[in-house]
Amino acid sequence: MKSLDIPISEKAHYLTKAIEKGFINKEEDRLVFFYDFARIRKKIELYRSLYPENSLHSIPVKTAPLKGLLQKVSDLGAGLESASEIEFELSHFIQNSAENCVINAPVRTPRLIRLLDTISSKAFVQVNDLQELDHFEQAYSKHKVLLRINPLVNASTESYLQTADLDSKFGHILSDGTEIENAFKKHPFLIGLHVHTGSDFTDFSPTIKGIRKTMDLALKIRKQLGKDRIQHINIGGGLSADCDLEGFINALKKEVPELWTLDGLQVITELGRFTYFHSGWCASVVELVKQNKDKNIALTHLGAHTFVREIYASNAPSHPMNILGKKGNQKGDEQRNYAIAGPLCFGGDYITKSIDLPSIEKDDWVILGNTGANALGLFSKHCSQPFPKVILYDSESQNKEMEIIKEKETSESVMAFW
Repeated sequence: MKSLDIPISEKAHYLTKAIEKGFINKEEDRLVFFYDFARIRKKIELYRSLYPENSLHSIPVKTAPLKGLLQKVSDLGAGLESASEIEFELSHFIQNSAENCVINAPVRTPRLIRLLDTISSKAFVQVNDLQELDHFEQAYSKHKVLLRINPLVNASTESYLQTADLDSKFGHILSDGTEIENAFKKHPFLIGLHVHTGSDFTDFSPTIKGIRKTMDLALKIRKQLGKDRIQHINIGGGLSADCDLEGFINALKKEVPELWTLDGLQVITELGRFTYFHSGWCASVVELVKQNKDKNIALTHLGAHTFVREIYASNAPSHPMNILGKKGNQKGDEQRNYAIAGPLCFGGDYITKSIDLPSIEKDDWVILGNTGANALGLFSKHCSQPFPKVILYDSESQNKEMEIIKEKETSESVMAFW
C-alpha cells in the first residue's frame, strides 16, 4: 500500500521555515504540531466526488478541535459534528448558524437544552434514546431531529471503540421497530435516522450491515407515514485512516443503493479520523539522551499528555518517526536502537521502547507523523503540561504561507486552570 504519511523532506522544509520565520522559538517551543491543510481539503473534495451529491459531510470537532482549523473546514462548506454542549457552541459560533451543525452528545445537559431552545437556526439533533424525545420535546421540536439506532452489530474493531453492542450507551436498540415507528407517529419533528457502529475499522462489512438495517427501517417508516418523515440518514464515520474509501463506497452502493436513489433523502457523514490523521505531524526537541548500559533513551515531549490512546490503550496506532538535526536538517543513515520517552512522571510514558533511528543528540528534533487526529483532541493536563503551539500550512497554495493557529499555552494559563 502506498504510504500516506507526509514525506520527511516536506516536514524538514516546513520545520526549517517555521524556525526561520520566528514562528518557533526553540527555547520555548519544545513541542510543535503542524497541519497541512491541502491534505484536508483533498479529503473533503474526495467525499463530494464519492458520496451522494447532496450529502452533508459533518467533520467531528473532537478529532481536532482547533478553531483555526475548524473555520477553514467550515469555509469549504463542510458541517461540524459536536459531542458536547461546548463543542456545539463552538460550532455554532464558527458557522454563525446551526444549519450545518450536527449534535451527537451522548449526555444532554440543561445548558445544551437551553441553547437549543433559544437559537433561531435549526441544528441536526441526533437523539440517543426514545426517552429523550419526551423529556426535551419543546427544545427538540425547533430542530431537525434524527433518532440514533443501535443495530447490534460487531464493528470488528477494538472493544473500547465499539458503539453497537448490547452494552453500548449509544442509540436505541433496533428490535421489531414498533417502538420507533410509534415515536415517529407521536413526534412530527422526528425526520431521520442515525447509525454508527464503531471507530477505526478496516473491515467495513459490519458497518454496512448496520446501515442496511437502518435503511430497512427508514423504508418501512416512509411507507407508513410518508417520505417526508425520513429526510435524512446519518451513516456516521468510523473508517480507519488507512481504509479503502472507494472500496467502502462501492460496497455501500451495492448493499444500500437507496442512499443514492431514494427521493428526498439527504445523507450525512461524520468522517473525523479519516479526514485528519494523515494531514498532521509534530516535532519534539530531544532534551537529553540517557544511557542505561546498552539502552539508549531519548527524553522528549512525546508523551501521554498528547498521545493518550497510543500510550494507555492496547493495540493503539503507531506513527512513523524520523530524526532531524538541531536546525531541521536531515541526519545521516547510521542507525542505533532507542526508546523514545515522554515528559510525564510515570513509568509507562514511552511512545516506543524500541526503534532503530539515526544517531540522536541533545536538541535534535524527533518527528512523529500521522498525528492529525485524536492527539490534541485528547490532550491531558497530567503533570501540568502546556498545550503546544500549532502551525497550519498549505503545501499546494501558490505562496505556501503558514500561520500559527494556536499559540503555546502559558504557564500562567496552566496554573489558572488548576
